[in-house]
Amino acid sequence: MLAWIAHRGFAILVCLAVLAGTYAAWNVEVPSEVPDFALNAAAVYRVEVGAATFLGLYLVAMAFVLALNNRGFTEIGVHGLKAQDITEKTQRDVIQEHEKQLEVLWSIVDPTEDPQKRNLLSS
Repeated sequence: MLAWIAHRGFAILVCLAVLAGTYAAWNVEVPSEVPDFALNAAAVYRVEVGAATFLGLYLVAMAFVLALNNRGFTEIGVHGLKAQDITEKTQRDVIQEHEKQLEVLWSIVDPTEDPQKRNLLSS
């Protein structure tokens, strides 16, 4: 049963988001003066409300499924969203920080030593 939910869970959440978006579009109360961003048409206003509802729920569903797999959004920007394994990113950040600290320690211990030789010794 759990394997079925894990395999089909995201699809079910997306279907629920589509249904919620459709329900919101169908039942939204259109203002007497339809806003300009809806091109002064009630149908366009309904579609926009439904699409906004769907996109919001889709983003929540995607974040939930990523969290179940120990992943998360690591970059949010102009090029979209990037999901990455959270533990992998944390480990990479820790390793980089340790390498920086090791460089500082090496420079304190022997400031006259050649950095190339130091890299060969630490490998």
